[in-house]
Amino acid sequence: MTETVEDRLNAGGAVVTFAPRASLKHPSRFGLLTWSEIDFDPKKSDMLIKGLIALDSAGLAFGDSGSGKTFLAGDLGLHVALGRLWFGRKVLQGGVIYLAAEGGLSMRRRVVAFREHHGIPKGDNVPFALIPSPVDLLHPLADMPELLALIERVAAGFAHPLRLVVIDTVSRTLAGGNENGPEDMGAFVRNVDVLRATTGAATLAVHHTGKDPARGGRGHSLLRAAIDTEIEVTKSPNDDQSMATVTKQRDGETGRAFAFKLQRVDLGQDQDGEPVTSCVVMPIENADAIKPGKTGRRPIPAEHLKALEYLKDAMVDNGELVTANGIPPGTRVVHVDHWRDRLKQRGLHDGTDSGKKWFQRARASLITHERIVFDGSYVWIVKP
Repeated sequence: MTETVEDRLNAGGAVVTFAPRASLKHPSRFGLLTWSEIDFDPKKSDMLIKGLIALDSAGLAFGDSGSGKTFLAGDLGLHVALGRLWFGRKVLQGGVIYLAAEGGLSMRRRVVAFREHHGIPKGDNVPFALIPSPVDLLHPLADMPELLALIERVAAGFAHPLRLVVIDTVSRTLAGGNENGPEDMGAFVRNVDVLRATTGAATLAVHHTGKDPARGGRGHSLLRAAIDTEIEVTKSPNDDQSMATVTKQRDGETGRAFAFKLQRVDLGQDQDGEPVTSCVVMPIENADAIKPGKTGRRPIPAEHLKALEYLKDAMVDNGELVTANGIPPGTRVVHVDHWRDRLKQRGLHDGTDSGKKWFQRARASLITHERIVFDGSYVWIVKP
């Protein structure tokens, strides 16, 4: 008699029950689609913010302290809740839950400033809710059950489907976990995935830049590998302008950039008569990423062009063909470490914090002017 797979699995006293094949027709949490069920309608939008954030996706906005990343994330969430254009991009209106695990009081002031600046009555039924308290997204049985139940109750009262959950910040919701450890960062990513799968909403996490800005967000690379959209926010050292650059897009174009500044809003006086203020995000006109033929941009600084020349040198010595998501087939790329090493050899990058920030600015400048594309690990040159 021929031994079957079932016989081998049942050996040793373990009892295995196999479901009949007919059960494959039943609904599954995995969302199985057969060949004939797989379809796509290009006229049906799958974007929360057109060209930037997809529905049911995982996003990350990171930057140094003071870069404006949290203001930008809050502004994005409020525009989704209102269904208003965001930096000229079409928005699908939906409910928004903002987890202000870091700086809950500050976020309350920012929402009030946004409301007053844009003239939105307090009594309007805007589908936006704020959770101004720490949340544990590391341990699945700590806050997750209560958080999911709370989100379900709140979302049920929205006039629009829940579309976005903002997590501010990664480190604060990691609940003391090790950002550099794959186990803790992996647990965080899994809980965020559960949050997305349960609510059906996209997520946008706010994160800090690591010691080396060129390597992206702080902590283990597992986080960056798991997200669909990454936005780097940098602050110009010469003025009050900030730049947001798309440094990863799983199914779209990277390198797009848009500029903004923070405008102060007076909220009144405290009990001692001192002014209380906050800020709102103000897009800088004509500062969006340039398409060929577009004018009005600042020229590329000479030192940034020199960095581009040294990138070409590194490409000759260390360039390679890499098959990875987001890299066009047949494109010759170089690892960012090789470019950085070449700049150090030529004296443009001294390895200090100021040198790292210079490299970050040079890279952002070349991305904005569409001279290079950067996916976090590899960089390649595009024709001007």
